Amino acid sequence: RPSIVWRNRTSFLLIRKSGPTNYPIFAAMQKSNYLLPVSGLLLAALQVLVLFQGVQWVGKEWSPVLLAIISLAIPFVYIRHLLQTHGRSTNHKASLPWHRILFTVAVMAVMLLTYEELRKIMMATGDPSLKSDVLPQLETMYYRWRDGIFPYAPVVLPTHSPYPVYMPLHWLPVGLADLLNMDTRWAGYLLMVAATGLCAWGLSRQKLPWWSWPAMAIVPSLGLWGYILWGGIDIPVSFELLIAAYYLVIAAGLLTRSWALIAIGIVLCALSRYTLVFWLPLIAVIMWVQWPKRYSIGTWGLLAVAILLLYVVPFMLYDPTILVKGLHYHNGAALGEWIGLGNPPIAYTFESGVYFGWHFREYMPGTLENRLFLARVVQAGVMLLLLGIGLWGFFRWRHLIDVFRYALAMLYTVMACFYLFGPLTYRYYWIVPLALASVMCMDMMRRVKV
Repeated sequence: RPSIVWRNRTSFLLIRKSGPTNYPIFAAMQKSNYLLPVSGLLLAALQVLVLFQGVQWVGKEWSPVLLAIISLAIPFVYIRHLLQTHGRSTNHKASLPWHRILFTVAVMAVMLLTYEELRKIMMATGDPSLKSDVLPQLETMYYRWRDGIFPYAPVVLPTHSPYPVYMPLHWLPVGLADLLNMDTRWAGYLLMVAATGLCAWGLSRQKLPWWSWPAMAIVPSLGLWGYILWGGIDIPVSFELLIAAYYLVIAAGLLTRSWALIAIGIVLCALSRYTLVFWLPLIAVIMWVQWPKRYSIGTWGLLAVAILLLYVVPFMLYDPTILVKGLHYHNGAALGEWIGLGNPPIAYTFESGVYFGWHFREYMPGTLENRLFLARVVQAGVMLLLLGIGLWGFFRWRHLIDVFRYALAMLYTVMACFYLFGPLTYRYYWIVPLALASVMCMDMMRRVKV
């Protein structure tokens, strides 16, 4: 059916389904494909600003709403761009090897420009164990394992003794810092820079227009600059850059359709955080339908072997309750955050306005424990809804879209919504969605017709 748009002389004009290409400005935009990539770039920059400045702009009640709108607009624009450009790629010429090397080095070099500012913030923060228990837990778990001690036991700190909930591939990379005799946090930083370079290498397989290089090189570091300028101690007290690096490995695999990178990225993410679990059925269906069955068998076989060798055999067989204990401790930490600290009690994660925890606490019925449970139910419902939408979109558009880039958009959406609707979200968690959003923006810039 024809769509309806406004016109100058009459109240409406019937346009064919192909769109308003009879207007020169719309025809030019559709021919060049500038509109959607530029929109994505602006949305990514605005997402960073809202993440850190949203509370000052609209208050902690409305900041999550604004952040959700902007965050969900990014994959919408990306998927729309994929549908618009599918089958008529902007440049089929293969990039020269030295072009690919030069572009990858340029992207990584721009990322490394953040080093000095991060170093200053880390020096100003001082001992991170005085402000957060994240790094002390991770380091204690690694050193226990290195010394032959079972790592999953309470970590004794001056103020409390948390039970470590972290999966093996979240704390084992501390060994890289131990090997290189550096601060643990720099290991995550270097791995994120390397993973960003891996994405840049994949995006540069086809010849890139020279004018797009500056924008594509700057986008990956936008999130880091946001944390540097406004994030305070978020990065210095966390190891979240490592998790961002893991998800960038998956992104690189999806961009290049590399079975090996996708499989490795899935193993890295699944054995470091639970959040990937809601996206796995979608990529499993896509791989089963699009690729020979041996790739699916290899991917899930590798994941099963990794879980057995890195988690079940060395740790769960020794203490089968570690997973339950970890979930119980995490639930207790969320409840403690909802209660707040100080007099009057303040829930500090609510003050940053990066998720809907405050709304769940204030508007859900029942006791605080019941409201926390209902918040988890809502989060699970949103995740299952996204899985259904992802599968529906795949079967509807699989002949009209690059399905692996579509999977990238859904991966970002799952991560963003998991944090938006979670009962406890620290602001540094958002480095993962910001990194994935930057990859989607780079991909859109790459596909602009010149």
